[in-house]
Amino acid sequence: QVLLCILKLNPSPLRMYRKPSLSTQPGSLVLPGDNLTLRCRSEASFGSFALIKDERLSPPLRLEGQQSPDLTLGWMSCTHRGRYRCYSGHNSYAWSDPSAPLDILITAEVPLSWPRSRLSAQGPGTVVPWGSPITIWCQGTPGAQEFHLDKEGISVPWNRQKPLEPGVKAKFSIYYMGQDHTGSYQCYYRTPAGWSEPSSGASDYTQGNVLRLGLAGLVLISLGALVVFDRHSQNRASGHVWA
Repeated sequence: QVLLCILKLNPSPLRMYRKPSLSTQPGSLVLPGDNLTLRCRSEASFGSFALIKDERLSPPLRLEGQQSPDLTLGWMSCTHRGRYRCYSGHNSYAWSDPSAPLDILITAEVPLSWPRSRLSAQGPGTVVPWGSPITIWCQGTPGAQEFHLDKEGISVPWNRQKPLEPGVKAKFSIYYMGQDHTGSYQCYYRTPAGWSEPSSGASDYTQGNVLRLGLAGLVLISLGALVVFDRHSQNRASGHVWA
C-alpha cells in the first residue's frame, strides 16, 4: 500500500542533483479508459516523488508526495489531458527542480472523421546512410497549429514544430544521421478541435533497417545455395551407383 503524505515545498530545491525525468509507457497519446502510469526517474536515491499538473507558471506551495516513483493517473478521461511535471525529494523539507514537461493527449477528443497525418521523407533515398542529412515531412489539414514527431521507444515527443505556410505540413530536419536517429517514426498534429491520430504505420528511414533487410536476404540466398548443392550431390551419387 502506498503511503501518501502532504509535504511542504522548500523554496531552495536540491540543485546539487539533476532534475528527474518524467516518462510513460506505451506513450503520451492515450484513449479514454486507459489506465496510465507515469514514472519519475532520478539519478539519486530519493525516497519521495510528487506529480503536478502544469496549470500555472508559479511552482506549487505544497506537494503531495509518495514513496514510489510510479505515479498512477488511473482511468483516463478528458480532464486528465494537459502538461505534467514531477519532483523528487529526500524528505519533507527539500525537493528537486521539476522535471521537463510531459504532455498527455487524449485521442478521443478528435472527431472520428478527422484525417490522419501523413509522414514522408526527403533525402538520399528512403534509406539513409550514416552521416547523411534527411528531412521528414508531416502533413495534416488546414488549421493545424502544431506538429509532433514521435520516435519508437521514446515516450515523449521526439520533436515539435510549428506548421509552414499555408499551415498544412511541418518540417523535421536531421542534419547528420547517427546511431541515435535510427528507428521508426510517427507524427500527429493539433488543431483548435483537438489532436489527430498518429500517422498510419511507422516509417523507418535509417540505414540500420536496410542492414537488417540485407542480412535477411543473405540468409535466404545461403539457404537456397545449400538446397541446390544438396540436390547436385544427390544427383552425382545416384549417377555413380547406376554406372
